[in-house]
Amino acid sequence: MTLTVPKAGVVAGRSATPTISQPDIGGAVAGLGDTMMKVGTEIAREQRQRQYSEARIEMMKGLNDLRLEFDQVGDPDVIDREFPARAKELKAQIVGKLDPHIQEDASLLFDELEVPHSAAIGRQAIGLRRSVSMAQLARTTQTTVETAGTADPATQATYVDMLDEHLNDLVANGTITPEDAQLRRQKAMAEMRTTRATKLLSTDPQALIDGIDQGEFSGMDPSQMQGYRARASAQLAADAKAAQVEADRAQKEALSQATSFLKDGATVFGKGRAWTGADQADQLLKDPLVAATPEAREYIGAQKLFELMPEFSKLPIAEKEKALAEQRKKPISEGFEADVAEAMQKSVDADRKGFADDRFAYAAKIGLNPAPPLPDPTTASAEELSAAITKRAQYSASLTQMGYVNDFKLFSPEEAAVWKEKAGLDAPPAARAKLAMSLAGSLGNDTWRVTKEIGAGPVFGYVGGLLAHGGTESLAREIFSGQRALKDKDVQMPPVAERRQTFFKDLTGLFDDGTRAGSRDETKVRNEVLDAADALYAYRGRGDPNAMDGTVSESDYLQAVHEVMGGSGEYDSSSARGGIQEIRGHVTILPPTVSGGDVEGAIAWVHNAARTNFNEKLWRKISINGALPQVGGESLSAPGNQATWNNTYLRAVGGSTFNLMVHNPATGREEYVYGDDGKPYTFDIKPLLTETEGLR
Repeated sequence: MTLTVPKAGVVAGRSATPTISQPDIGGAVAGLGDTMMKVGTEIAREQRQRQYSEARIEMMKGLNDLRLEFDQVGDPDVIDREFPARAKELKAQIVGKLDPHIQEDASLLFDELEVPHSAAIGRQAIGLRRSVSMAQLARTTQTTVETAGTADPATQATYVDMLDEHLNDLVANGTITPEDAQLRRQKAMAEMRTTRATKLLSTDPQALIDGIDQGEFSGMDPSQMQGYRARASAQLAADAKAAQVEADRAQKEALSQATSFLKDGATVFGKGRAWTGADQADQLLKDPLVAATPEAREYIGAQKLFELMPEFSKLPIAEKEKALAEQRKKPISEGFEADVAEAMQKSVDADRKGFADDRFAYAAKIGLNPAPPLPDPTTASAEELSAAITKRAQYSASLTQMGYVNDFKLFSPEEAAVWKEKAGLDAPPAARAKLAMSLAGSLGNDTWRVTKEIGAGPVFGYVGGLLAHGGTESLAREIFSGQRALKDKDVQMPPVAERRQTFFKDLTGLFDDGTRAGSRDETKVRNEVLDAADALYAYRGRGDPNAMDGTVSESDYLQAVHEVMGGSGEYDSSSARGGIQEIRGHVTILPPTVSGGDVEGAIAWVHNAARTNFNEKLWRKISINGALPQVGGESLSAPGNQATWNNTYLRAVGGSTFNLMVHNPATGREEYVYGDDGKPYTFDIKPLLTETEGLR
């Protein structure tokens, strides 16, 4: 059961008695004021509490940031100088903006929070100071040790004192202990001795040995000391050997320079020129080692030869050999005669090799006038080439005539290679014809020598000779074009045997084979003629099926032979001139423009003027030896030799000269008609035609 106690405005008792009271307005107002004051005070207190809490957080963060910043500083003096100031500045910044009522408490709080940070930073500064001190000690020790290898004793002593002073300071400020200082001092002194010994071992091994003997390294371990002594002794021996090797090398170098210098001098004297280094060479020759070298003997020989015969270097080989023979006969009285002879022999040998290798370059090298240049055979005109070739040929001939060389050459090796290419089968026919014409126009009958020199081939050489004897450039182009067509197999020629059969059938006896007594072998010339005729036949028959059907057109082939032998007009007709024509029933070779009928008529007239003095005089006048042709001791024109005359014909010798030949029916052999001088009768058809003109 519960008891409900009424709380209304009644008085407790038996029954509820209502109490009626009057309101207390003054008291109520006073209570309200107290309440408002209490509320205001509480609000202010809460605000200061929040401000204090925020300030504490800011202090903690600021001090932590400041601590982190100074953790990165490596200079203890900076830490000691700046951390307290920065902390004080931070404190003033935070506390100064707080409510005055809490500033004192906040200041105390900051001091309290700062203590662990200051302690840690202080320890950091102390550690840094120790680290710096130890680093300075390490540098001082290193410097002191390093000076042991290079410094003099006084300087070393100064550095040792500085090290001792540093160690004492560290002991005094508690950085290291006295025992540690002593150990460090002993280690440094040992390192100094080792450093000095190592340095002296490499720079002055003898000083190291002397230092060991004088007690400078007494603090070193005895076995280590003996090791250094042994290595120093070995180094001294090695240095002595190296010094000797270097001395030998330097001597050889000096000797090599001296001999090279003398060789240069010998070369200058060998060219027939004075040498400005002669005085220096004389000083070098005072050294017995230099004077004993082959180069010294060579120099002396060249110098004396220049003094005796300054023109010797430019003399032809034959004259040099003559002077050499005379020199070898001289008695050795001055001591240099043999050297002079050796210098002469060397000059002769050099000439032989130099002129053989490149006569034109060597001629200029020994001081002769340089050879006239040759233009580019591709770009120069035929006239320019001919003019240049003429000058070069004259120069080359002068070398032969003077005795510098014994043969004729037109080109240097490099030039010959260029001309060989330009005159080769792969070159354009027109360009080859231009070169052949240029050579023939300048060299005439010597063209074949030059074509052989450049390896241009027998046909090129033959065409050059043909041009030299009046052949045309157009004919040369045709032959070269045919030659190229044959090379490239652009034409189908009849078999060689068939072509040769045509030649030998109609032109038998045109060329000698050298089997007859007194005759010469003309096989080489015959083959060149046939090769040239093949090329011309191929050129003219190209594109003609009838000409290239595998059979030879005899008339066309003989026409080609006629033309490549300098003929013009139609072969085997009255229009033929030069080339091959039939005279007295035999084919022979005639000079250009000459008619076979004219020659035959002239010879017949001479014979028909029988038994007259004029007749005999004319035979002698046209003979190259002034001889009279005879048979059986009588003139060929004598009545008793008519049968012989009927079998007489002409064989070309060369140019406009001919032999009289006779066919011996009894033996079937071809024989010479001899002159009264006992030699085969040889005559010139030019005076024959001239003397008989108007008479025949």
